[in-house]
Parts: sequence; structure tokens; C-alpha cells
Amino acid sequence: MENNEEFLENFKRLEEKLVIISGLKGDYVSFSRALDKVHYSKLNPVVRDKRVYQTLRTASDIRNILSHENNACVPSKEFAEKFKLLVEEIINPLEAYDIATKKSDMLIARLSYPVDQVVKEMTKRGLSHVPVVERDKVIGVFSRSTFFEFYSQNGRISVNGEHLIKDFVKVTPISKHANESYAFTARKTKAYNLLRLLGKNKPGAKRVGCIFVTESGNRKERLLGVITEADLLKLPIYERRMRNN
Repeated sequence: MENNEEFLENFKRLEEKLVIISGLKGDYVSFSRALDKVHYSKLNPVVRDKRVYQTLRTASDIRNILSHENNACVPSKEFAEKFKLLVEEIINPLEAYDIATKKSDMLIARLSYPVDQVVKEMTKRGLSHVPVVERDKVIGVFSRSTFFEFYSQNGRISVNGEHLIKDFVKVTPISKHANESYAFTARKTKAYNLLRLLGKNKPGAKRVGCIFVTESGNRKERLLGVITEADLLKLPIYERRMRNN
């Protein structure tokens, strides 16, 4: 019976949230009607998923049975836990900063850093690019393509242990990368809203290499963290999607 009580409590919370998301008005809006509206109108990134939608439909069937005869069935522990996690995903979605790699864990480059040391550390960590930071603000990106872009602009290249990041700063500004672009987002941006940004782009558009997180999404603000495609695995729905592909 404990499973029933917790399940019904979570169901009620979800029902109230779905009605709000659906935007449907009236004295009474049923769970099924709100769910269909949110799913088919793609009003929520979690509910729009077909597998999630079917799970929530099953939850609705269980709830209807319990409403008529409380002892007729008991949701399994596994289903109740799965449902609870989905409810939390929908009601309390993760924010950008929640999934970001925090600045304290990031590799960053400063203008005074030797290029060879930055490259060695990038290779060690398997990184394709690192932010160039000055006064805790992102002023550019040093990537594996920086040398190519430097050569394309200067017609020659010669690098030794004495070269510093500042020697390449002209080709590291965010807008100067030929094949990638870089975005900024606020720390409280709903993380699910970033899925499309790091997903497929329009034909001919630059690929978004990573998303830098600042307090309000302004690039002139202090860097708080970075989000790459690997960080998206911290989103339950993205992890499920990758697992099912």
C-alpha cells in the first residue's frame, strides 16, 4: 500500500504540472487531455518522447484502476521508481549549470601559457578545444584547428617551446573559427533547451563546439562552466535516447 500512496501523490503532482504546461483552461482538465496536448504539441522535451508518453499513459491507467478499487492492483517497485524519476524530470528539470563541467574542473588557457604545454594537456585529456580566459572571462578558444587557421591566415607556421597562447590570439577569438561556433547560456537555462543547440544544425551552418555557462548568458561575464555533448549524458532523457539507439 505504501507504493500506492507514493505513486498517487506523484501522479497528482504531475497532473497539476501537465495542466499548467498544456495551457488548457476550464473547470476541469483531465490528465489524459493535458498529457495528449503536451505530447502532441511538443510543449515539454520529456513528455514529447514516445517512450515517456507511453509510460505516462500506463501510469494513468493504473491511477484510474486505483481510483475505483484501491486494492485491485499495486504498481511494481520498478515502475513506481521509474515514474517518480520521470515526474521529477518534468517538474524539476535540470538547469545548465547542473550538467556543466564546472570551471574548477576545466582546462583553460591564459595568454601567458606556453602553447606546447597546453597542447600536451589537451592531448592527455582528449580535448579538442579549450577556452582562452582573461580575468575569468572567455576571450577566445584554442582548438586543434587553431594551427591550421593560423597557417591559412599567415601562409606559414613555426611553433616551438617559446611560443605562448597570446601569439595565436588573433585566430582564437570565438568568431574566427572556420568550422565551429561557440554559444553562451545562462546558468539557470533549462538544460533540455540546449539539446537542439548541440544537435544537428542547418545545412551549411557551423557546428556548435560547446556552450559556455555564465550567470545570465552574457559572454562578458565570469565563466562558470562549459557544456559539451558528453555533458548531455547527465540528462536522463538524453542518456535513454543514446542507450536505445
